[in-house]
Amino acid sequence: MASTFPRLPGSARREAFDEDVRIGPPGAEPAPARLSYRPDEGIQIMVIDAGWLPEIGEVGVSSWPVLHADAFKGPKIALFDCAVRGIQKTGGRSRADIAAQTLVIGTEAEDFEDIELRRLDLSLRGLREWLTGSFSQIEPALEDAPGGRILVVEMNGAVMQLLVESRQTGTRYRTVEETHASINVTLPEPMPVSAWRDLWIGPLRDLMVFANRERSVLESLSGHRDPADARSHVRIFERRETRPGPETQRSFYQRDLLPAGVIDTSELLRKWFDLHARLGPAAGFLFGTLNSAAMAIENEFLNLMAFAEAYHRILHDERPLSKSEHRRFRRAMIEALPDDPSVRGLYERDLRYSNRQSQRDRIAWLVARAEEVSWPDGLADELTATACDTRNWLTHWSDRGKNVVEHRDLALFNSRLLYVIESNLLADLLHEDEKVSSCLAHGYVWDYPFGSES
Repeated sequence: MASTFPRLPGSARREAFDEDVRIGPPGAEPAPARLSYRPDEGIQIMVIDAGWLPEIGEVGVSSWPVLHADAFKGPKIALFDCAVRGIQKTGGRSRADIAAQTLVIGTEAEDFEDIELRRLDLSLRGLREWLTGSFSQIEPALEDAPGGRILVVEMNGAVMQLLVESRQTGTRYRTVEETHASINVTLPEPMPVSAWRDLWIGPLRDLMVFANRERSVLESLSGHRDPADARSHVRIFERRETRPGPETQRSFYQRDLLPAGVIDTSELLRKWFDLHARLGPAAGFLFGTLNSAAMAIENEFLNLMAFAEAYHRILHDERPLSKSEHRRFRRAMIEALPDDPSVRGLYERDLRYSNRQSQRDRIAWLVARAEEVSWPDGLADELTATACDTRNWLTHWSDRGKNVVEHRDLALFNSRLLYVIESNLLADLLHEDEKVSSCLAHGYVWDYPFGSES
């Protein structure tokens, strides 16, 4: 396969490209290959006549933690978590199709964890809309800067810059101007990309999902180990984690639940990162569900219920008894049982976790906090009963309670449960009933789940 002039992207924007490269494991003889990236399909490599490939049917190496590649007079490339998808051999020639999890342009690292960045640059679907007011037209207070407007936020020793700018593209006779938004974060010391994902990328993407009520993906991701050294720049490409809705140049999001300017944007960002950190892995139940392009309504319901319970336990838990009281009463009950290890072990297992609120208590508290004056009498109790009966039935397949819902009724209930969850999260972020009500009003201007048509 002859090399051609490079077609590697000049930026980190995650758009489709193909490139002819030479590729191989570290230390092996590189082989000619075609490297392809498609945002919705991921990273594919077609390798020709590679001596390091396994024989067909051979029990041997068919995956590699890293492959190194280089393009014609181009930057170094590392591909991580690579695996063979198929091999063809005929007439002394061979071709292999390999898939990779991550493509990094600008490095020859042998371990993804070795890629440490001090500065990260990224753009997210929905960031532009969030920073420009979208449907609510509640814009944040950005400062004028060369080429655009900027907001600088300091938190946890880091400096984060949010930038909105106009970019022009086109030809001699036609110019197109489009608004772009991006974020860069600079830390005191370099940090592995995996830590960036957990501490910065994930919370920012989840903010876009929550604030806009739209799915979000990374549109570009790059960074520098040393911001002062252009040679330390790397660009990171991966398959999109979801399929966002179609993007047009004539429309904007119309369900923005948490506008960037509803309170001081710097304060809002700090509160969001603090809340997200406290939620920990439980955040994935909610934001992963909201960012999914297709999920069965039963799975959606169970995820929302798991998040609701975990969220209440983390932020609003109220144990019925003090720890000392619980220990004393539990000991007395265990000692009253026959002196049989199997009997005592059976009851001690359940009594150990008895000093906690029930699922019904937690859901009822969240519903009561979100209840609105327009709701008919009894609706709050009905929501709680429906949540608990349906969850127990789907989880245990026990006797079907009278409040279990399915099919279309379950889809509507999911919308109502989500509204309750979002109302509670807004209350924790904004601490003002009037602002919470305002956010819910324009966030649900088109699909309020408690209307007469629901």
